[in-house]
Parts: sequence; structure tokens; C-alpha cells
Amino acid sequence: PLTKEHGIAKVMPVSDEFPVVPVAHIVYFVRPHIQSMAIIAAHALAFTEHVPKAAVTIVFVPKRTLLCEHA
Repeated sequence: PLTKEHGIAKVMPVSDEFPVVPVAHIVYFVRPHIQSMAIIAAHALAFTEHVPKAAVTIVFVPKRTLLCEHA
């Protein structure tokens, strides 16, 4: 799969359950909603406790892009 070729270990939806994956960097692609931010904050705290030199990246994705609106 394309994800494995780019070094992506696992793709999963944001949920209350903390993802247990043996990686040093987690990337979240989310829409900016309060519920998602609370879950991600809890994940980030738990993740950095398990992996002290962990990196957490959050990428906010809009519902629609400017390009889509003008197409």
C-alpha cells in the first residue's frame, strides 16, 4: 500500500481510545472542533508519557478548500 511506502505505520480515526502504536511521531489530520482537540490533547499527554522523545503534529483541515469553491 501507498501508506507503507511512505513510512506510515497505521491510519485510524480519532476516538476516545488511545492508539497503541510503536512509533515516535504521531500526525493528526483533523477539522478544528473542540471535541477533537480534547481527545487529541489526552492522546498527546499519554503518548509523551509512554515515549518521552515523542513528536505529535496536528494538521487542521478545512471542510472545503478555496480551490473547491472556485472550481
